[in-house]
Amino acid sequence: MAFNDGDFVLVEYDLWVKDTGSLIDTTDEEKARKDGIYDPRERYGP
Repeated sequence: MAFNDGDFVLVEYDLWVKDTGSLIDTTDEEKARKDGIYDPRERYGP
């Protein structure tokens, strides 16, 4: 997939700590709730 100058890209991600396997950030609200990192002030989604 190639991108061009001016393209708008939506990204979904999960950020894990390699050594501990802990989820520390995500765009997925369900995962955030499940792993206890949900923050109602955050906006979830791509």
